[in-house]
Amino acid sequence: MKTSKTHIGSVAVFLLLAVGCDDKPHTDTGVSDSDVENTVKNEASNDEVHTGSAIIESTGDIIIDIQSGIGEFKPFRMLNDSNIYEEVKGILGNADWETAEVNMIRPSDYRFEVINNEAKEKSVSTIYYLWVSPGAKNVELVAEGKSLYVQLNKSDSEKLFKILTDKQLSDHVIIRKLRP
Repeated sequence: MKTSKTHIGSVAVFLLLAVGCDDKPHTDTGVSDSDVENTVKNEASNDEVHTGSAIIESTGDIIIDIQSGIGEFKPFRMLNDSNIYEEVKGILGNADWETAEVNMIRPSDYRFEVINNEAKEKSVSTIYYLWVSPGAKNVELVAEGKSLYVQLNKSDSEKLFKILTDKQLSDHVIIRKLRP
């Protein structure tokens, strides 16, 4: 009798393991994995980064606009990766900013807004205007409303331009539009 109980118990455990290890779904919900991922992406807010099926809030966003006419800009790109944000923040933070009121001979090539989402109460943003210098060797920046100006060194110019535009600085063509 004891051996038959052991035998029945072994068969029951085997059946449970066999059924439990089946790689086929037992019920069809009619919802595919891609439908779930699309729903997550559509319902997430704009200040979140999608990595697989997990959603992570970024520490900062960068919104880049390109000049579309004298004093006019149109949306170009938005970057919301924390690593990219930190790299841009590092370049801007290490620059030798001068306190100066500058009047450039042409409108900026790009305008970008750096938004710090780390503030507890409210996001903090700064708008920068970017000019590519003649010969496409450096970029010059002006921080809006702060009377700050800098001409970045060649290395930082190339890095920042590549991050913001996804293009090489040396490939930039300056369109000479003088101020009205």
